[in-house]
Amino acid sequence: SWLEERVWSADRSKFPEQITLNDGVGGETTMELFTTKGFKYALALVNSRSYYVDGALRLIPILDFANHQDLSTDEVCGGTMGTFGTTKGVVIRSSSVKSYNPKE
Repeated sequence: SWLEERVWSADRSKFPEQITLNDGVGGETTMELFTTKGFKYALALVNSRSYYVDGALRLIPILDFANHQDLSTDEVCGGTMGTFGTTKGVVIRSSSVKSYNPKE
Protein backbone atom coordinates (compact mmCIF):
# COMPACT_ATOMS: atom_id res chain seq x y z
CA SER A 1 0.00 0.00 0.00
CA TRP A 2 1.03 3.62 -0.41
CA LEU A 3 1.24 4.21 3.36
CA GLU A 4 3.38 1.14 3.88
CA GLU A 5 5.77 1.95 1.04
CA ARG A 6 6.18 5.69 1.59
CA VAL A 7 5.54 6.34 5.28
CA TRP A 8 5.66 3.34 7.62
CA SER A 9 8.64 1.50 6.11
CA ALA A 10 10.69 4.73 6.01
CA ASP A 11 11.30 4.56 9.77
CA ARG A 12 10.21 1.39 11.56
CA SER A 13 11.51 2.75 14.89
CA LYS A 14 8.67 5.30 14.78
CA PHE A 15 6.17 3.04 12.98
CA PRO A 16 6.59 -0.52 14.33
CA GLU A 17 4.77 -3.32 12.50
CA GLN A 18 3.59 -4.85 15.76
CA ILE A 19 3.79 -4.53 19.53
CA THR A 20 3.35 -6.93 22.41
CA LEU A 21 1.01 -5.95 25.24
CA ASN A 22 0.86 -7.48 28.71
CA ASP A 23 -2.68 -8.35 29.77
CA GLY A 24 -1.95 -7.82 33.48
CA VAL A 25 -2.39 -11.49 34.45
CA GLY A 26 0.81 -12.95 33.01
CA GLY A 27 -0.26 -13.26 29.37
CA GLU A 28 0.76 -11.32 26.32
CA THR A 29 -1.03 -10.22 23.16
CA THR A 30 0.67 -9.22 19.92
CA MET A 31 -1.10 -6.55 17.89
CA GLU A 32 -0.35 -5.26 14.42
CA LEU A 33 0.09 -1.51 14.21
CA PHE A 34 1.50 0.16 11.12
CA THR A 35 0.44 -2.45 8.58
CA THR A 36 -2.53 -2.57 6.24
CA LYS A 37 -4.35 -4.92 8.65
CA GLY A 38 -3.59 -2.69 11.64
CA PHE A 39 -4.70 0.42 9.74
CA LYS A 40 -8.02 -1.21 8.77
CA TYR A 41 -8.62 -2.25 12.38
CA ALA A 42 -7.90 1.27 13.69
CA LEU A 43 -10.09 2.84 11.02
CA ALA A 44 -12.99 0.51 11.86
CA LEU A 45 -12.57 1.26 15.56
CA VAL A 46 -12.68 5.03 15.03
CA ASN A 47 -15.59 4.85 12.57
CA SER A 48 -17.64 2.71 14.95
CA ARG A 49 -17.32 5.42 17.63
CA SER A 50 -17.91 8.46 15.44
CA TYR A 51 -21.17 10.40 15.29
CA TYR A 52 -22.57 13.11 13.09
CA VAL A 53 -23.01 16.26 15.16
CA ASP A 54 -23.93 19.57 13.51
CA GLY A 55 -23.36 18.05 10.07
CA ALA A 56 -19.79 16.84 10.70
CA LEU A 57 -18.41 13.45 11.69
CA ARG A 58 -16.89 13.68 15.16
CA LEU A 59 -15.13 11.31 17.53
CA ILE A 60 -16.75 11.57 20.96
CA PRO A 61 -15.22 8.91 23.24
CA ILE A 62 -17.42 9.51 26.30
CA LEU A 63 -20.53 8.98 24.17
CA ASP A 64 -19.85 5.22 24.24
CA PHE A 65 -21.28 5.23 27.76
CA ALA A 66 -24.52 6.83 26.61
CA ASN A 67 -24.86 4.84 23.39
CA HIS A 68 -26.99 2.08 24.90
CA GLN A 69 -30.71 1.38 24.75
CA ASP A 70 -31.05 1.35 28.54
CA LEU A 71 -30.03 5.01 28.75
CA SER A 72 -32.70 6.27 26.36
CA THR A 73 -30.43 8.90 24.82
CA ASP A 74 -32.79 11.41 23.27
CA GLU A 75 -30.43 13.85 21.57
CA VAL A 76 -26.76 14.52 20.86
CA CYS A 77 -26.02 18.06 19.73
CA GLY A 78 -23.06 20.36 19.43
CA GLY A 79 -22.77 23.45 21.52
CA THR A 80 -20.52 25.61 23.59
CA MET A 81 -19.66 25.35 27.24
CA GLY A 82 -17.15 26.51 29.80
CA THR A 83 -16.95 29.61 31.90
CA PHE A 84 -17.22 32.02 28.98
CA GLY A 85 -19.25 29.78 26.67
CA THR A 86 -16.49 29.69 24.06
CA THR A 87 -15.35 26.05 24.34
CA LYS A 88 -16.88 23.75 21.73
CA GLY A 89 -18.38 20.56 23.08
CA VAL A 90 -21.18 18.04 22.84
CA VAL A 91 -24.34 17.98 24.92
CA ILE A 92 -26.02 14.61 25.53
CA ARG A 93 -29.65 14.89 26.55
CA SER A 94 -31.27 11.82 28.09
CA SER A 95 -34.55 11.15 29.81
CA SER A 96 -32.98 8.64 32.22
CA VAL A 97 -29.79 8.19 34.22
CA LYS A 98 -27.91 4.90 34.41
CA SER A 99 -24.99 4.10 36.67
CA TYR A 100 -22.24 1.82 35.36
CA ASN A 101 -21.20 0.88 38.88
CA PRO A 102 -21.36 -2.97 39.04
CA LYS A 103 -22.02 -2.85 42.80
CA GLU A 104 -25.35 -1.04 42.39
